[in-house]
Order: sequence, then C-alpha cells, then structure tokens
Amino acid sequence: LADKLLSDTIGSDGVKLSTTNQDTYNKKFTTLHDLGSDDFNIVFDHALDYPPINWSMGMTIYDERLYVADTDNHRIIVYDLENNEKLSTFTSPIQEYCETIEVCAVENRNLPTSIKIIDEKIFVAYGFQDEIQVFDLGGNYLWKFGSFGTQAGQFNAPHRIATLNNELFVADSGNHRIQVFDNNGNFLRQFGTNGDSVGQFSKPIDLYAYNGQIFVADSIRATILVFDLNGKFMKEFVINQNISEPHGVFVYDDLIFVSDVGDLSVKVFDL
Repeated sequence: LADKLLSDTIGSDGVKLSTTNQDTYNKKFTTLHDLGSDDFNIVFDHALDYPPINWSMGMTIYDERLYVADTDNHRIIVYDLENNEKLSTFTSPIQEYCETIEVCAVENRNLPTSIKIIDEKIFVAYGFQDEIQVFDLGGNYLWKFGSFGTQAGQFNAPHRIATLNNELFVADSGNHRIQVFDNNGNFLRQFGTNGDSVGQFSKPIDLYAYNGQIFVADSIRATILVFDLNGKFMKEFVINQNISEPHGVFVYDDLIFVSDVGDLSVKVFDL
C-alpha cells in the first residue's frame, strides 16, 4: 500500500505530494501538500503501515516504550518512545475477530480499552466483555480474570484501569465502584456506592492513581472524586455541572487534566 501510494504521487522531476484521502478498506490515509523542495523532511499524519491506529481508548508508557490499545483494530501496538518506530503488535488469542462493536456479540468483541503494566506483566482491560487479560512483555497471553456480574471480582463495563504500588485499580463503571486487585489478579478490596450524594458514583468512567490518591472521573455527575488508596473518600469538585461530561482524568506534576466531551475541552486544575 505504501509503495502504491507513493508511486502515484512521485513524478520524474521529484516528489510532489498533494492533499488527498486514500480510502482503502475504509481506512483513511492523508498525504502532505506540495512538497517540491530538494531539502525537506516528510512527516505523515498517519502511519503508512496498514492499518493505522483506529479508535484508541488507552495507552501507557513503560521502559521507554509506548503501548497503545488500538481498540477498533483489536490489538496492542508497541512503539519505540524515542523515534516512534513500531516495534511489535499482539492480539488476544482467546476471542474471535469481529469488525466493530455494532456487529459483534459481547463475548466476541475482543476490543482492548485500557492498558497498564505491573511487574513486567501487561494488564489489558477488555471493557466490552467485562474482563482483564494479562500478557508478558513479549505479548504472549498468560491468563485472564473477571466476568459479567455484580459480585467481587466481576465487572460491568470495566473500560479503564490504573496502577500504583503493584496494585490494579479498575473503574467498574456499570457497578458504580472501583475494584482493586493484586498483580496476580486476586481481588483485594472495593469502594464506591451508587448515588448522588457527596462521595458516591453515578458513572465512574476513568481513574488515575497519583501520589497515594485515586482520582475518579464521574461522567454523569460531572465531578472528579478523590480517594486514598484504601477507598476513603477525601474530596470532590464539580467540573461544570451544566455542560460538562468528563471522560478522562490524568494527573501530572501536581496538575489535574480532565478531558471534557461536554464542551469539547481539556480543563486543568491544581491539586
């Protein structure tokens, strides 16, 4: 595909790329516009290795590598963090491939939604099928845990996970709680209840562990709730109750970053 794409845009007098969309198997490729100089660097908006990343719901950095949950392509991609070179890809061996979530049964979706690494083990949330799968750093499948339900160790839409101190924190959104597991997938504890009162959840959609605290984004109540690692409620604050719908939270350098799909913004708060 890359050879075909470039051969169509390189003339005998040099490289001359025009802005166009190459729609191949419903995957869009964008080329750059009119690069006719003898001295230039070409940077592509999407990788030319088919297929490109398609609807990534999560990623993490570990040991100078970027691990991307390439959700709608049903795979994990590993990149060199320094030069963005793709190093490897791997997929789950225990689920059937399907095109999109609209046409697949729940048990066959095989869509990775979040990824974290603990003790050289890759934990991947498959939120649409209510389980966590575990791989080694080579992408080899090790085991899985979780199933649909309300009991401890069961899930309802666990799309997002976080890690701290060799523990895995799972935003069990449909069950309105956070569940905590050790690095072998054993259930340790849970916290959170369903409700509109302070310290309760309506839909905990994302979470992040930072400096001994768990920051949880509740998309329905438009708040960020803060707990200690044992689940003790500490505080919460409203993003913007009228129009906000926070879908992601990330904490870095004592700043809280919130992705707000309600008003199409990223908001930044201090601690």
